[in-house]
Amino acid sequence: RRSSDLKKLRAGWDWGSVGARACVYGPPAIVAARLLRNKAIGRDMMHRWCAGSVDAVGIDLDWRHGERLDTVDQAIFVANHQSFLDILVIGSRLRHDFRWLAKSAVFKVPMLGGHLKASGHIPVFRGAEKERNADIGDRIQAVVDEGASVLFFAEGTRSEDGTLKPFRSGAFMAAARAGLPVVPLVIEGTHRLMDRNTSDRKSTRLNSSHRYHLV
Repeated sequence: RRSSDLKKLRAGWDWGSVGARACVYGPPAIVAARLLRNKAIGRDMMHRWCAGSVDAVGIDLDWRHGERLDTVDQAIFVANHQSFLDILVIGSRLRHDFRWLAKSAVFKVPMLGGHLKASGHIPVFRGAEKERNADIGDRIQAVVDEGASVLFFAEGTRSEDGTLKPFRSGAFMAAARAGLPVVPLVIEGTHRLMDRNTSDRKSTRLNSSHRYHLV
């Protein structure tokens, strides 16, 4: 019981730290995007939020072959999706100007949602609102026309057990339309720390055999 209580306390501290950082970096990004029409500041704030959160949560991140991205200018980035932590991991390392495709519910999260909306990230609607995706191809192309890259979680949803699900065609259709290369980002290990339906990390820190690998 004591071990379980300590685990919950640590998880609460970790996610409180992530939320606190969102409150620090979110407002400058929103103000810059809406008043100054400057999304570069938002991009920097997102990186700072992700990088700081990765450290706060205690992620032992193994970034493999990251130097290969130095030769990539603009692209359609395609990643597998294992947990919410993927957002923090990718955002802490990928320094390109890019926009996420994320489910619309994330845009309703206080502060984080305001930042995503102001910075031009792309909501994907589900359920009763699914018809609002009718113009998503145009919204993606608008990002490309700005000179930014686009990041897809090509499975469309998070894997429940880390097993790769079939990819949806949206990322590849967007790449063909924009004439951009598809660049894969491979995430390994995040599902071991956080289940799909919980925000509770399973361990305090990843050991050497359970690192996150981005290739």
